[in-house]
Amino acid sequence: MDTTTKAEPEPDASDGVTSEGGSRGPLSNPRTVFWLRVAAIVVLMAVVWILADRFGEHHRLFDFRIYRKAVLFWLDGDNILYNYSQPDKTNYNLGFTYPPFAALIMIPLAVLPYGLAKWSHLIVMSAALALMCYWVATPLARRLKQPAWFVCGLVVPLAFALEPIRESLSFGQVNHELAVLIIGDLLFLCRRNSKWAGIGIGLATAIKLTPGIFIIYLLLTKRWRPAFMSMFWATAATVLAAAFDLRSSVKFWLVTFWDSSRVGILDQTSNTSVNGMILRWFDQRDPNYPRWIYLLAVLLVVGYGMWRAVRAYRQGDEICALTIVGLIGVMVSPVSWIHHNFWIVPALVVLADVALRKDRWTRRFWAWTGLFMVVYWSFALTLSLRFAEVTTKHWLHGPFWWIGENSYVILSLVLIVALPIRRGTDELDLAKGNFWPRWPSRLASWPERRAAARANAG
Repeated sequence: MDTTTKAEPEPDASDGVTSEGGSRGPLSNPRTVFWLRVAAIVVLMAVVWILADRFGEHHRLFDFRIYRKAVLFWLDGDNILYNYSQPDKTNYNLGFTYPPFAALIMIPLAVLPYGLAKWSHLIVMSAALALMCYWVATPLARRLKQPAWFVCGLVVPLAFALEPIRESLSFGQVNHELAVLIIGDLLFLCRRNSKWAGIGIGLATAIKLTPGIFIIYLLLTKRWRPAFMSMFWATAATVLAAAFDLRSSVKFWLVTFWDSSRVGILDQTSNTSVNGMILRWFDQRDPNYPRWIYLLAVLLVVGYGMWRAVRAYRQGDEICALTIVGLIGVMVSPVSWIHHNFWIVPALVVLADVALRKDRWTRRFWAWTGLFMVVYWSFALTLSLRFAEVTTKHWLHGPFWWIGENSYVILSLVLIVALPIRRGTDELDLAKGNFWPRWPSRLASWPERRAAARANAG
């Protein structure tokens, strides 16, 4: 009879147990890990805020103040909204450039006291940014087996470090709110065949026109009901604005809409659309440069980009698809300022997701990691503006300087062409209930625990 006993396996350091005293390591304590995560988020937020304050541009809600002044001018007496104009040292004259429906929904921000309106708008913009980061980062957190709140807490300050996000908040723009309408519509309403599907894209289009590119995307992916509902809501919002003030609507659609110069000088570095890059190529020395070049570029970008977006949708990667469509909209618009390109954020999350999958330390890992680093640091360090030239002098320092000045456009085009499609991610990532913040388990079970305690006390 064998009386020998098997030896106890030696403690494994990966389990948080030391071989000396048999005690568990500090990282095995859930409370310690929780506070370390909180500390990491707080430190990252502080570092980003200090660097942004020290090296970033401070526009002091410049666009938001123009919105207020233009809407107040419109409401004061019998004025046409698009007659408002204020001098600007860079762009000569600036006024209200959005469709009339945008002015209609901005009336509360105009009539409220400035302090209350300012902080309300900043809070809404920040909340929209946090919600969008939560939506696109939750799948990444699940694959990394990390709490969603922790990954989102890292993604938000990292996104704020990017120039398009900083600029949008500093100018007091509406890009984050529009992105919420678009992404929420595609990820929730459209995917669940809701009767309200299309309303977000429709209203966003009535506010700023460029989201209309997503209506084309819905048509190409054969989601007919959401596509036509988005057209209906865009039309209804436009008609509502016309009923409120017909003269302003007529002037916008017949005059202002066709005047692309109304938003400023088109060849300045901040215009990060294909049109801006072409204008910088020709240096605006010849006002009659061949316009067919821009039209050809638009056809190529829309044609190839939409083919990739539809392919991503059919292979089960809605987030990649909508990111490509958003980048297309920024590229083909005659004017796209730096703060319009929110779509860099989901693009970077997609790149990080692909790079952090199981095949690490391979050529694929290094390729996607390298692209992620180039895109992130280019937008975080304001690469394009470091090579900015004055208008009509874009070739003053040679071709390499010109490439640097147009780096944002070039990188956005690279993402349209090369953003990786993650086959089949929708089956898990877009499942019902996965994209909305949830209460922590202790808080969620609090009513049951309280009822049990009362029952025991009784």
